[in-house]
Amino acid sequence: MPDGMHELDPAIAPEGPFIMFDAGKNGSDQPDHLYIAFREGNGWGGAIDLGDAVDAYRPWGAHLGPDGTTLCFTGSHTTRTSWPRTRAEAERDLARARAWDNGVDHIYSVSLQPWLTAHKTRQAGQNFTAGVSP
Repeated sequence: MPDGMHELDPAIAPEGPFIMFDAGKNGSDQPDHLYIAFREGNGWGGAIDLGDAVDAYRPWGAHLGPDGTTLCFTGSHTTRTSWPRTRAEAERDLARARAWDNGVDHIYSVSLQPWLTAHKTRQAGQNFTAGVSP
């Protein structure tokens, strides 16, 4: 975990092979990223950021689904807006405000299989690409 970060909302997989958590900068109550760490002996290995595919949602509140391989989290996903706005853009903005992904927090889910597979591949001593994203 980078210096100056705090960890929140740990979720340990059944039987303990990995832990999920969100983390943010010290002094901020808003997490920045979701992480996974795998069991190594009696402790945890290094934290692996789930990357842009998840971080784009400004995630927080890591929870595991009943299958133990689905990550559920809260976040807000918004579209960037620039100014000034034309009438057509303003009308699209109003439509966006009514949409499900309007910047208000929602619950999202993502399969953890890419990270679990990469970890198994690494344990088997095979090559894999770091930073796997769903």
